Amino acid sequence: MRYICRGDEVLVDGEWYPVVGFSLMHKPNGPTTGSVFTDKPIGAFEHCLGYRLEYSKITDVREREQ
Repeated sequence: MRYICRGDEVLVDGEWYPVVGFSLMHKPNGPTTGSVFTDKPIGAFEHCLGYRLEYSKITDVREREQ
């Protein structure tokens, strides 16, 4: 999977969600962990950040279609 950038879309449970922010930890010899935030309702809402998606649930990333 490619790096996630603000403005991309991530696939979770067969549905695409726009990325408005993220907090990820990249480990050289381990898995990437953290959260991605979206403005499309799903999961827990974090004030000033958006709805939280766990990185481990993301199955694909794409550039958002304009």
